[in-house]
Amino acid sequence: MAFNVVLAAESGSVADFEDKMLQKAEQEYRTGKGKDWTVLSEMYAVQKRRLQTDPYPEAFNDQSSDDENPPVVKRLWRETTLQELFRWGMKVGAIGNHRILYVIHNDYKVVLLHYFNKQYNGAIKRKDIEPAESKYLKFLEQDPSHYPIWKG
Repeated sequence: MAFNVVLAAESGSVADFEDKMLQKAEQEYRTGKGKDWTVLSEMYAVQKRRLQTDPYPEAFNDQSSDDENPPVVKRLWRETTLQELFRWGMKVGAIGNHRILYVIHNDYKVVLLHYFNKQYNGAIKRKDIEPAESKYLKFLEQDPSHYPIWKG
């Protein structure tokens, strides 16, 4: 089964991250200096394609190569009110510890909600989860869920 991978909003943190990543990779190509953003953008494209078939952590991480830092995808249990919220992580060189939070919506759509650069150790903090939850609530106004989404 193939899942549609969509952005929660046409403008927002994930769209901005995609734009920044492509601009930085293009700059590296033009100047011939560095390669981290190019490697990150290639990794992003491959893994985003993989989300279409394997959005759940077990299946996704089983397909991870040695070049990636498994686990690449994890389910978040703490600090969230959603039943299923996932984090997709990418780290290349010293350019950041990139995280994208997403949900699987109505069993056919992967909704990329929020991007942030995690600059601390340990579990993801509530302040980084809240924007994802609010973006999902806005998304639900246009495309309601067929299943319960809240914990408890």
